[in-house]
Amino acid sequence: MGKGGRSFTCYKFRTMVINEEADEKQAEENDSRITRTGRWLRKTNLDELPQFVNVLLGQMSIVGPRPHMHADCRQFGRMIPHYKLRNMVKPGITGLAQVNGFHGPAMDYEAISRRYQWDIFTCAMLPPGWMSKS
Repeated sequence: MGKGGRSFTCYKFRTMVINEEADEKQAEENDSRITRTGRWLRKTNLDELPQFVNVLLGQMSIVGPRPHMHADCRQFGRMIPHYKLRNMVKPGITGLAQVNGFHGPAMDYEAISRRYQWDIFTCAMLPPGWMSKS
């Protein structure tokens, strides 16, 4: 999910076998769907490299709230008031939550809440007039 809650194709190197849960279930630690090469790509964060194409297309920025699957946005939105505010800016290849050590699956309220706090802080750091830009 991108800016304004719009869908977009987020480019990544494939790290999992094709599976029916890909759009609904987050990867877990030791997830059997992740390939051997995929583990290495994820560990080195090289799976994110194709997202620079999304930046060039204007769909993402380098730093911003990480994009989520629609299913995660719905789930997290039921847990955290005003969660959709994070969609007022372009998603980023990395975000302040990741820079501050919050990465991997967000499985509980505390993990989701902490990441959301960093996402909103990212939005607050943007210069005046950012909402009028696409």
